[in-house]
Amino acid sequence: MQWQFAVVGSSAGNRSILYAAVSASGTATLRLRNTLRIAFKAPPLSLARLAKTLGQALPARMSALIRRVDPPLAYDLLYAVLTSKDGGATWAPVGPHQNVKESVQLPRDPGQTQGGYNLSIAVSHTDGNLVALGWRIGPWIGRSTPQAFVWEEHGDLPGRPGFSAHIHSDSHGLHFDPHDPGGRTLLACTDGGVTVTRDLGATFSSAMNRRLPNLQFQSYPPHSRGFPGASGSSPHTPGLSDSALQDNGIVFSFRSGGVPRPWQRRASGDGFVAIVLENDHLLFWHNDNLSAARIARWNGTGFDAEVNVPVRTASPGVASGQLLLSPIGEPVQRPSFRRPSTNQLMLAAAAYDTGGTARELWALFADDDGGNAT
Repeated sequence: MQWQFAVVGSSAGNRSILYAAVSASGTATLRLRNTLRIAFKAPPLSLARLAKTLGQALPARMSALIRRVDPPLAYDLLYAVLTSKDGGATWAPVGPHQNVKESVQLPRDPGQTQGGYNLSIAVSHTDGNLVALGWRIGPWIGRSTPQAFVWEEHGDLPGRPGFSAHIHSDSHGLHFDPHDPGGRTLLACTDGGVTVTRDLGATFSSAMNRRLPNLQFQSYPPHSRGFPGASGSSPHTPGLSDSALQDNGIVFSFRSGGVPRPWQRRASGDGFVAIVLENDHLLFWHNDNLSAARIARWNGTGFDAEVNVPVRTASPGVASGQLLLSPIGEPVQRPSFRRPSTNQLMLAAAAYDTGGTARELWALFADDDGGNAT
């Protein structure tokens, strides 16, 4: 199960054997406050004593005191891999020395969980000393030996050990196949679909994805920047629609002879926002090439070359001529307001820097044919 940027798994062969991977964000640690309140016979007194020891003025929150005792090292990074041999009654870092640092001595940084978006763990049903871990990068195969807990690398980065073109980053689930008595079959569920290895990482296959359409259309999450992805459809051209995809950029489709055409990719990377404006121009941004807002004109069968959308009038947060990076945007479906100085129509609105201090609202203006957009 996944819990506050931590993930726990047990061995199907022996449920008393468990492993857990915990991030360094501190969120899992902070959840201990409710447990501490139950464990303390006199919570106010214990809290006061702890605050006094730490030099923290009262009133104080338990979460703040825990952070003083065990401050987060870095947001969302892998902090420790733990194991329990008694069904979760006691826990310790993996490895013969039960050391937190030694438990995460992976060949390279496994990356961040991206706010809990990707993390997974699985324990072998045939060998309680064998575990698979998925983080931002993986899967990793971990083995407990008398000398150390050693990790074997696998991933999608060419040139690295354990590379396979069948592997995709962002791991969401790992599972040892209990029908394999040898314990060498591992399935990984990632942003790329399902990958399987039947020889414990020597080779991988993604053949089962051939009939699995997983373009990952997603809605733009609130209070978030840098995730897919607003979509839209044309107000005038039937069947013309577009979407921003996780890991597969910007795609669009249209009708030809009354039949919808297959999705075509316009841009790569993570698509953030894709909007069809009033005049069938595509306004979009993605995480390739600085996530800058761009616009492209519809020509009946596709979109012409894209152009940047520069800032015309400076604000306290953005200078004139710069580009808005990853704003949250929406089209103006019935444009009627014109900019007095240029007589251009307002075609879209965008909120910029919603997670920072600027928090500005912007408007996109263009000629009636969509040209000269700023």
